[in-house]
Amino acid sequence: MKAFYDFFVSDFRIKDSQRIRKSPKLLLHFCVIAALFCGVYAIVCLSIGFVLAVYVNLGLFVLFVACIFLHKTTISFHHISQVFLVVCFAGLVAFIYLSGGIASVALSWICFIPITAILLIDLRRGVVWLGLGILVILGFAIAGTLPNQLPKQGHILYSVMLNTGLACMITWLTSIFVQIKEKSQQVIQAQNLELKIQKEEMLVQNEELLQQKEEVVTQRDFIEKKNQEMKFLNNKLGSSERVLRKAVKSLRESQQKISNKNEVLEQRDRFIQKSIRSAVTIQETLLPHPQKLNELLRDYFIIYYPKDKVSGDFYWLNKVACHTILVVSDCTGHGIPGAFMTMIGNTLLDKIINTEKITSPAAILDALHTEIQLVLRQKETQDINGMDAAVVSLEQANGALTRLTFAGAKNSLFYLPKGESLLYELKGARKSLGGIQNENKQFVNHVLNLAPESLIYLGSDGLQDQNDVHRKKFGKDRLIRMLNQIALLPLSGQKEKIEEALHQQMINTTQRDDILWLGIRI
Repeated sequence: MKAFYDFFVSDFRIKDSQRIRKSPKLLLHFCVIAALFCGVYAIVCLSIGFVLAVYVNLGLFVLFVACIFLHKTTISFHHISQVFLVVCFAGLVAFIYLSGGIASVALSWICFIPITAILLIDLRRGVVWLGLGILVILGFAIAGTLPNQLPKQGHILYSVMLNTGLACMITWLTSIFVQIKEKSQQVIQAQNLELKIQKEEMLVQNEELLQQKEEVVTQRDFIEKKNQEMKFLNNKLGSSERVLRKAVKSLRESQQKISNKNEVLEQRDRFIQKSIRSAVTIQETLLPHPQKLNELLRDYFIIYYPKDKVSGDFYWLNKVACHTILVVSDCTGHGIPGAFMTMIGNTLLDKIINTEKITSPAAILDALHTEIQLVLRQKETQDINGMDAAVVSLEQANGALTRLTFAGAKNSLFYLPKGESLLYELKGARKSLGGIQNENKQFVNHVLNLAPESLIYLGSDGLQDQNDVHRKKFGKDRLIRMLNQIALLPLSGQKEKIEEALHQQMINTTQRDDILWLGIRI
């Protein structure tokens, strides 16, 4: 770095550097760092597609390099500093304008202009640049939020890089101020040492009699001062002892209160845990028991992981006449609120299917949508709770075929006909059950005739939305690829593979939502 500095700051610059407030090395450092920043940000902006910012960064890079080479000319450091500040200020205004005006993440960089002016020139120039910065901020505030030319997909990377640069500048400026402070302290120490030497020389020149008299007076004053200090310390110790006793008493009272509160909290915790265990038991009794599942589905698997103790996902199964009806639902929320919604959904399905004998999946969804709005009085309360669901009706068709009728509310059905190797997807309507919905959208029945040994899969979105430690979701595409790969395995083996992949996905992270996934062999 010394050779770099010697190359740009020639011998004729020595006298010029003595006429400015700071060392020319600081100005050269500012120019080099600014050029490097612009080069790096040009590459970043190019990678995220922020084309206008690329041109601005390249232009600023050229101007800062020009400022570096101005050190080889006879132009004074004062004028080079002014040119550097004007380039920085113009570049910042351009970036703020391109990235949203008053809402721009680059607005905070304005504060470095007056700080740099103080460091490179003097306080008066710093105040002038501070005034210009305030006028620019007021101008952008009056103009409001401007169109943001920054691409949305690159906003996070741009903000991270910009804030990283901001942190680097703060660290560098802090180190400069620390160096200035250390130099000031060294000057003060040198002055104090010089004053001390002068004082000692004056004392040596005093007459011996005056010196003896002063020593006696000094000793007397010292003894009196020590006596006063001893009295003050005694009084202070007595006062401190009283304060300490009072503090100990207050601490004991506080400890007793905390102990009492802990006992209350422990009792409440035991009561809450007992209530949750009861809620889990109640919710488990509402789900179809294994005997019914084995009787109606025969070959199947169920992956059921509540996020909390109780779940906002549930499945419902029953046979009405010749129709075996399966419902898989994902209610709003999870935990206790979601569990209450599952109880409402289970009760309403009993009424719609078992009592009213509605077997068409689309009609079941229409009825369930209406009933949720009535039960929760959503038109009066504007309550938006509800659920997404998939409804499947299975009945014997001609020969050995099984007729499958499906309708979904934001949930899909995946199926693999016998003899084929790729899954197909039947998408549900883009409409949830309950809450405020677009009533022009209708639930539609999809009918398939499937041969024995065909596979169907359905569930909530909890499995697909589960993120890993890097916040990357499991994803629907990955789930479909996995199902295609394991389709030839027995359903118990398929369940193990899915659970293994899910556990790998959740290493060093927590479960995001309730998870429910079913696989059935026709």
